[in-house]
Amino acid sequence: MPSLGLGLGLGLMKAGGAGSLSPANVYAEADAASLLNEANSIGQWLSANSTFAVDSTNVHHGSYALSHIAIGGGGRAWLDLDLLGLDEGATYAYSMWARHTGSGNDNRLGFGTASTNSDSPIVVDLTNTDTTYTEYTGTFTYSAAAVHFLVMREVSATNDGGIILDAISFIKQ
Repeated sequence: MPSLGLGLGLGLMKAGGAGSLSPANVYAEADAASLLNEANSIGQWLSANSTFAVDSTNVHHGSYALSHIAIGGGGRAWLDLDLLGLDEGATYAYSMWARHTGSGNDNRLGFGTASTNSDSPIVVDLTNTDTTYTEYTGTFTYSAAAVHFLVMREVSATNDGGIILDAISFIKQ
């Protein structure tokens, strides 16, 4: 999508009809789940007690997706949203495509106050029957003190389930 090139730093992109503008996707990380900058990389995501990798087999969009499978208690993968340069107190609309992977049950995708928390707000709880990509949308208000991380984590004790995540979009409202 061509930029208007106004040099004003407004983050606007030309969309659809003549002269119409829509806000830019601020999720421009160079990683496997990026719509704007897809790469064969986990980018700035981190993980613990998890097999976390690029998946080129089970993708929704493009050639890659991010895959997390818990391998121990507290298995999780997370992205520090501060790295995206989000504005404190601003509201963002999100769109993400996700599905369950692995044999375990009860995996959560959500935002949190820490890399171990994905409860504020919860995007979705996936079970081992959720093996088809589904789009999840909503809004969150970025706060360094409250909504600071995007987290994939297993919430059951089986330690062998996970999430495949793709096509992330954050649009400032």
